[in-house]
Amino acid sequence: MFRRLLSHMPLVLFALAWLAIAFVLGYFTTIKQVWPATYVDGVVKSVDVIKDHFTSKHSSDFMGHTDIPVSQLAQARMNVLAPGGDEALLLVGGPQRYLDFCPGSGCLAVIIDRQGKLVHGYPFRPDELHKGDIADRPYEQPFDNPALDLNPQGLAQLPGGDLIVTFYNDKAFPFGAGVARINRDGHAVWYRHDYTHHWPTLLPSGQVLVTSAEISTKPVWRHLGAGHMLVSGCKAGYLRDTVHVLGSDGKLLESHSIYEAMLDSPYRALLLQTAIPFKKTPESCDPLHTNFVVEVGAEMAAALGDVAPDDWLLSMRNISAIGIMDRRTGKMKHVFRGNFFFQHSAQPAGAKILIFDDLGAAAASGPSRVILFDPVTNAQTTVFPGPETPAGTPFYTTVAGNIDQSADGKRALVAVTEAGLTYEIDLATGRLLTRLDNLHDLRSLGLTAPPEVDHAARFKQFGAYYVRPTVGAAPGR
Repeated sequence: MFRRLLSHMPLVLFALAWLAIAFVLGYFTTIKQVWPATYVDGVVKSVDVIKDHFTSKHSSDFMGHTDIPVSQLAQARMNVLAPGGDEALLLVGGPQRYLDFCPGSGCLAVIIDRQGKLVHGYPFRPDELHKGDIADRPYEQPFDNPALDLNPQGLAQLPGGDLIVTFYNDKAFPFGAGVARINRDGHAVWYRHDYTHHWPTLLPSGQVLVTSAEISTKPVWRHLGAGHMLVSGCKAGYLRDTVHVLGSDGKLLESHSIYEAMLDSPYRALLLQTAIPFKKTPESCDPLHTNFVVEVGAEMAAALGDVAPDDWLLSMRNISAIGIMDRRTGKMKHVFRGNFFFQHSAQPAGAKILIFDDLGAAAASGPSRVILFDPVTNAQTTVFPGPETPAGTPFYTTVAGNIDQSADGKRALVAVTEAGLTYEIDLATGRLLTRLDNLHDLRSLGLTAPPEVDHAARFKQFGAYYVRPTVGAAPGR
């Protein structure tokens, strides 16, 4: 028996040697991300994209059908709980949404009154966008289906009714899919198919402020002192966030690197949170994930003393930080941190900062929440949910989450993206005023059989806005 085992020993050792080699190669490929990791990853990604391209029936924002009958759709979309304002509301739409208002591809956005009735619909015309492209950039996306994959993320309202619309495509790299000006009939005036992402803001001058990015594959090395080194980067390509200022014609007027400002600031060590050398992770390939930029404003500038009203307030999700960047020099003046995590949509509320805090609350009260942060004292208070919030109110999203304040600063619309819901709240009391549910009738698409299709479908909600007085629309459009 022993001799028989010995006779097979060369074969056993040969097999073990190959297993050892396979283990070592697997370790360095998957853990250390050396060759051929990026190639294997590219093949896997391409296979997934191709499979999804030929099998996907719904927009990537589709969450599923609810138990709400389509016959009750109109009533279920809006629930007024307490008196609020009388402004019309502008809601982000997208592929397969609001087909009852915009048959075919759906509405890019809609304006509704306080009874939930349509005031104006912006038809979604995805095929027109690339025809008006003025800034095409390369994407890791072998198949592109704008009718399903190009989703509007944020809106800014121009006088006369045109919209600035930012787009995202979570099936592409990078996910930012550009910014467009869309007229009242849904036609593209211009489209920048660049790496713009998240929500746009409109400056008093009429210029447009957006977050965008550059892509690099080379790691960045910075000395932190005492022999310590910061390595930031991702071999597969990583985003270096920027601030872009655009004219109303879409032309790029200013570009400042947020990434470089952080690297060259005393706050650069915060990038250690996302600096995982030679590994491809969501954080290392997207070290900052800047999601909102807006002017600081006069009140906060006066409270801080060393910033200008037109300096930029930045929300950087992946390092759970809020920064203030000098518009003229591109330097990072301040970086604020609290017990908020993966925040979005940070914006001035007087001298304080109103924040959608995705993961900072206790599980029992969110765990997402809206908070007010004082940049002078670092004190923070929870605005919503609060003691008066009805039990069981869904308020949780791990991605996005947007806030739009009313013109008088007393109320806010809060879009809870992965819940598919928007809440209007009183900022002083935290009282819930109105609930909006992103529900839609998909029966005309013929994608799902009864009885499921006879129930309303819920989609993610990336934004809801108060219609400004300068934005008008003819009833019934």
